[in-house]
Amino acid sequence: MKKIGIIGGLGPEATIDYYKELINAFKTNDGDLNYPEIIIYSVNMSEFLALMKAKDYDMATAYLLEKIKGLELAGAEFAALSANTPHLLFDRLKAAAGIPLILDHASGILDLKVNQTIDLGTHTIFVGELLSAEKVSDNKPMTYDYYHNVVKGKTHQNAPTFQANTNQQFSA
Repeated sequence: MKKIGIIGGLGPEATIDYYKELINAFKTNDGDLNYPEIIIYSVNMSEFLALMKAKDYDMATAYLLEKIKGLELAGAEFAALSANTPHLLFDRLKAAAGIPLILDHASGILDLKVNQTIDLGTHTIFVGELLSAEKVSDNKPMTYDYYHNVVKGKTHQNAPTFQANTNQQFSA
């Protein structure tokens, strides 16, 4: 079984869910515990988002490539990005990474010209112009409703989407 690398930390809740979904995909009814080896490189979200806000995409790409190289050196045979924002750099990362990168659960790729970034503390909103769009699968797009009600994602209590009555709290 191949070793899986995950670039995480750019949405800690998404990283946790991604890990759980991978493990669940390998569970069997006979109790077999033959799960894949998974290496997670938890990236400093603040450092990465600062580069993205400054529109320093070359440095943001170099930053993530360094982490992907770390996964490769640790034995990962391919890697996935467990957050949405790094997918803005996917083509650059894929072209320069030493191991294959996969787009898992992506339903499309959007090419955007970012005109403005808005920091909301727990989320960053990118406002821009759509340059092109490509459908890559028939997967259902992930929405907050789907994330909370189907995936049962946990939200940090300081996030604007936190709902105290759902017991969906992420402990920091």
